[in-house]
Amino acid sequence: MSADSDSLIAAGAGSGNLSSDDLRRRMRSKLPDRDLRGLTRLDKLEDVYVECSRDRILEDTFAQFMKYHLTEKRLRLKEAEVFFMIGPSGAGKSLAMDRVLRAHPSLQAERRSFGVVRPRISISLSGYVHPRILAEMILDEAGARVGKIGRGDIWYRLPEELLKREVSVVHIDEFSHLIRKGKTPEIEELADAIKGASISRTHPVAFVLSGLPKITRLPIKDE
Repeated sequence: MSADSDSLIAAGAGSGNLSSDDLRRRMRSKLPDRDLRGLTRLDKLEDVYVECSRDRILEDTFAQFMKYHLTEKRLRLKEAEVFFMIGPSGAGKSLAMDRVLRAHPSLQAERRSFGVVRPRISISLSGYVHPRILAEMILDEAGARVGKIGRGDIWYRLPEELLKREVSVVHIDEFSHLIRKGKTPEIEELADAIKGASISRTHPVAFVLSGLPKITRLPIKDE
């Protein structure tokens, strides 16, 4: 480490408002030309997506799910609206589901006089979180600020808060992190919370859950 680097660290140099992408670009700019050319090729490879039969099946299945969600018949409020996207680790579930969500006509963002409205939001989990924290993550992604409220109340308020922001579909990626062995109280609480938000008469919220096959253990359906 150079003396200049030591002095910068000692001084705590940094703008404090730099985005992660800006920081990455700044770091890349210091690389030699050979490495930069290699990174450029990698960037182009990541932009290429090869469609397969799975993608067409996923598109058709999700289109049917959205038709059910958008129907005006109140009978749909008797069953939770949950779309499961499952597959083994490394199968490309996240990217495939993200492409379908981005492409669906009813889920396109709209610019209004007060800002941009997003009919769907997505969050990705990196580990286990309590059902209450999950609700807070959903509301935070939607741009809602509800303050500190009780554990059950936050899920009760979730449909109303999402309606205010015109969010109708919630995608939770890596949902497998929430599914532990057996029917723990947390899993049952989470299932009840998701079902309650999904059949809410205030604003039925459609949930898209992607992850390993074990996520289908979520006891959404009535027994």
